Amino acid sequence: MKQLTKMQTVIQKENDFIRSWGGLSKVPEASQELNNLQREKIKAMKEQHGQSYIINLWEGDIFIEYTGQVIHNFMGFWVVNKVNDNLVKAITNLRNNKKYDDALYNIVADYIYNFLGGVVLCWK
Repeated sequence: MKQLTKMQTVIQKENDFIRSWGGLSKVPEASQELNNLQREKIKAMKEQHGQSYIINLWEGDIFIEYTGQVIHNFMGFWVVNKVNDNLVKAITNLRNNKKYDDALYNIVADYIYNFLGGVVLCWK
C-alpha cells in the first residue's frame, strides 16, 4: 500500500471531520478543528515543496508566503507551492471587474487546481 503524503493525510482528516458532521454546511461556524486543518494544509505544502503561498483572492497581496507566521482564519482561499505570473494577471482581472464574474472565477480556480497543484482552504 502506498503511503500517503502529509497533504493527503490532512485532506483525509478534513474529509473525515466534515463527514462526521453530516456535511460542510452542518459544521459549526468558527470551527477551530476545521480551521486548524486548513493551517495544517499550509504547513504540509511547505514541508512537501519547501515553499507555501496562500492565495488571497480579493484584496492586498495576491500571494502571501508562509514562513511560520500566525495564520488567521480566512487569510486566503488556496495554498500553492509557487508564485505564478499568469495567476497574478487572472486574479488582477477578477479584482478589477465591476461585478463578480463566475466564469472568470472558475478559470482562476481551474488554473490553481490543474496547473499549480493548489489545494483549497475551507475556513468556517
